[in-house]
Amino acid sequence: MPEWSLTAADPLALTFSADGRLCEVDAGNDHVWEMEWGTGEPAALSFYTTYGLRARSMRVFHRFREGTRMVTAPAELASPPTVRAFYPNFLHLSFAPFEGIEVQAEYWVPESHALAGRLTILNRSQAVRRLRVETCGLLIPLQGMPLRVQKLNLINVLAGRTGNLTPLIFMTGDVEPGEGPFPSLRVDFSLLPGGLRQIVWVTTALEDEKQSLDRARRLAARPWEAEKARLELLNASQMLEIQTGERTWDIVLAMAQKEAARLILGNTPPRFVASRQPDSGYASLENGSDSPLSWQGLTPLEALYLASLLPWTARPLLNLFLERQEPNGHIPLRPFAPAMARIGALPLLASLARQGNLSLTAQDFEALLSFFWYWFSPAQDADRDGLPQWSHEAQIGLEDHPLFDLWNPWSQGIELSAVLAPGLLAMLVKEAEALEALFDEATFRKEQRVLVAAQVAKLRAALEQAWDRRQSAYRYLDREAHVAFGGRLLLRHRGEGEVRLGKRFRSPLRLVIEVLCEPLRCHPRITLWEDGREVEQFTTSSMRWRSGGLTATSRRLYTSLEAIRIEGIAPEHQVLVRVPDLGMEDITTLLPLWSGAPDPDQAQAILHQVLQNPQRFGRPYGIPTLARAPAKEAEALAQRVEMPWNWLIGEGLLRYGWREEAARLVERLMNATVRTLQTRRTFYRYYHAESGEGMGERSHLLGLFPLALFLRTLGVEIYSPSLIRLEGYNPFPWPVRLRYRGLEIFREARQTEIIFPQGQRVTITTVAPCLVTLRRERPEVRAVGS
Repeated sequence: MPEWSLTAADPLALTFSADGRLCEVDAGNDHVWEMEWGTGEPAALSFYTTYGLRARSMRVFHRFREGTRMVTAPAELASPPTVRAFYPNFLHLSFAPFEGIEVQAEYWVPESHALAGRLTILNRSQAVRRLRVETCGLLIPLQGMPLRVQKLNLINVLAGRTGNLTPLIFMTGDVEPGEGPFPSLRVDFSLLPGGLRQIVWVTTALEDEKQSLDRARRLAARPWEAEKARLELLNASQMLEIQTGERTWDIVLAMAQKEAARLILGNTPPRFVASRQPDSGYASLENGSDSPLSWQGLTPLEALYLASLLPWTARPLLNLFLERQEPNGHIPLRPFAPAMARIGALPLLASLARQGNLSLTAQDFEALLSFFWYWFSPAQDADRDGLPQWSHEAQIGLEDHPLFDLWNPWSQGIELSAVLAPGLLAMLVKEAEALEALFDEATFRKEQRVLVAAQVAKLRAALEQAWDRRQSAYRYLDREAHVAFGGRLLLRHRGEGEVRLGKRFRSPLRLVIEVLCEPLRCHPRITLWEDGREVEQFTTSSMRWRSGGLTATSRRLYTSLEAIRIEGIAPEHQVLVRVPDLGMEDITTLLPLWSGAPDPDQAQAILHQVLQNPQRFGRPYGIPTLARAPAKEAEALAQRVEMPWNWLIGEGLLRYGWREEAARLVERLMNATVRTLQTRRTFYRYYHAESGEGMGERSHLLGLFPLALFLRTLGVEIYSPSLIRLEGYNPFPWPVRLRYRGLEIFREARQTEIIFPQGQRVTITTVAPCLVTLRRERPEVRAVGS
């Protein structure tokens, strides 16, 4: 693994937690720690947690004293802190509290309920030095008591109480109570020139003091060097080392992998979460159902994104979905979320398998094919025309969607089942393509391929209908009319009554009825008339509550609207009848580019008129969620940059041969990430398209930098240490060196040198796609497809 020398000015992600690859994480009681670099009170190099919101805060930090001089804050150190190594559960800092005194500070989260540290203090001066080291703890409990010095089994410790936990700090050596303003333990000692002293400390938080102390003493006795070696070997075998010509890029690419690995909670059985931070990790119910959704399994989009960062997770991630498949092909959106059991998973599972370059069985094929066809069942295809719709807003992958959301006044609240989404159609096209690539003809039989191909042809035809030539964009379509309606208001009426409209429409339209009223005083019955007859009626039971009242989407299309009868509302309540506006552009309407649906001319139009247009999706820090905000209040939503969708659209750019454009997208996303990590020291769920600032949830999987897009833009895919795929050229302004499990790749602009783990070398100069492998211990290069 690389040797780092990182400072406070570098882009750092400083959250640490128990490593699920090395221990079984306690998913209902997991303590996650964040390092504070000079922030907080007092300013210090401190580790911070809230024990999953069971304390206002818990901070652990050190204070150094020589004579009358005391040092706590990083700014007071004789030599500033430098990061030397980092892993998901480990941090190594070096600094000098005083001239001639060097400290190596190591922090390790060995399990869910503990944080351990080791200070190695070396006297590099020529004089004897008398020093004091204090381990300080500041606990602000929700219910309980702060830390204070106590004697347990004749040992001085710091202990307190918050909620159902007893936090305790244990320190090795001749430990005495500290004398400063903060609860602390101290060790006084002298160091001869060249002398060295090691101090180990542990903080644990179990149910009572005895348990906490016993655990702390056992962890303090663990062989530190052996544990470090274990960490180094594991991470060297699973992480990709990347050296570019830009230091900040190298750091971000390494930090993204470190943060991704923190989302693994265990191996038996495999468990993954989408976010892990100091405020998370606690569930009061035994089954964990009161955990946030980010702790109740990953969605297929989240799983696909995690596999793009850590390809070796693809197999266990895929298994989690397939193990929960029902006989009809249904797979839940989140494997461990009981409340979402009936919501179907996104059609991205074959893409997940392909991302991990998995070797699949015939049983896997049957499961994936069954899942593909599930999307054309009545559960997802309401009118059985072979063109499915979303059935729940959680499937879309965009929060507060302006078309479908019910709780913002600027959203339309349209029924999902009434609309064909180009993003969903594109996913299904891509899913079929992945099935074709993953399975040979012996498994994926000819008659099955014919049926899938016919279905894909129908999907492509629908996408062609969704293409708006004038705007160079794919539009949402009405499910039956296959038209992108332009929104307009047909009626605004106050109070009860019968209104004669006498409207006739050039083409069939779907209607949205909205009642603006107070919940307890509103029991509407709305009746629509067409051609002299009553055709549809809406009551409270058939309408949905939304911000400001009730809404419903008509179940049929209308060629005319003769009259509307309004009953059951107060005189001040209003009824609106309108045609939905399906012309809005969100980032998922660009997904056909990823699936290869546009022809070359259409793709060129999308690139130049949409993606590069600053009035639509062309922004300084990535592709935003919406081309335009539907209202001023939705501006923050519109400006969100979501890394997974940007990754997939970047893959679309590469599909059409636009490597330089993909590289520019990578650079814009990297600039946003670097900016946020330098100022906020964590990844965020979103980034602002205009400012690059982090937004939303901290330490979230979907905010990690898209490593796979960087590698694909570089033209390198590593399947194993002995199998590499190269394509195109290096579009970045500097050569890139990659190291993985003994393999080394040096990618220059038009030439690539590969050194295999056994020392064999080969130089590649072609830009055509090729596979490089070892055959009989000799490098072999063959064109893709040969």
